[in-house]
Parts: sequence; C-alpha cells; structure tokens
Amino acid sequence: IESDLSILGLEKMKQIVALFEKSSNLTLIELAEASEADNGREVKSLAHKLKGSAGSLGLSALYSLCQSIEASEAPLLQYRDNDQALSELVKDSLEALLPYVTA
Repeated sequence: IESDLSILGLEKMKQIVALFEKSSNLTLIELAEASEADNGREVKSLAHKLKGSAGSLGLSALYSLCQSIEASEAPLLQYRDNDQALSELVKDSLEALLPYVTA
C-alpha cells in the first residue's frame, strides 16, 4: 500500500480504496445470493474476483481465504463454512486501509 501510495498519490489511492469498499461489499451480497441459489460456479467466480482485488491491495489474509474458496473441490461448501470469516476479513481489510488514505 505504501509503495502504491507513493507512486499513485493520495487522491488516486482514496479512489481505489473507495472502489474496493463498494465492489467488495457488492461481491459479498452476490456471494450470499449465489450460495442461496446453490450456484457453486458463481461462488467460485466471485471468490476469484474478490481474490484479485485483495491481491492488488496486498490484503493477504483476504486473498488467502478467497483462494481457498476458489480452489476448493466444493467451493459452495467452502464458502458456506467461511462466509462469516469472509465478511469479517473484508471489514478488517477496509479498516486496515483507512489509515493510508485519511489525511
């Protein structure tokens, strides 16, 4: 984050973090909907999407959990076993990013 901040500047990083907040919260809703619909393929796809966002921001714990859901033989079950932890990690990740973009 610090290297991105030094290269991109504070305003661009604020935009990136705001976009991550919006997209990750939407992805959590979509994951819950896919789970309710028993759509393991969509769960896998959404976990991949969230994993990419987490990876680009250096959010390693969130990245790892998303990767475990995506790589699972049963992504739907893996998601259901970890849905609460995933929501908490998104929340914690956003809280970890805020000090970098608040001046």
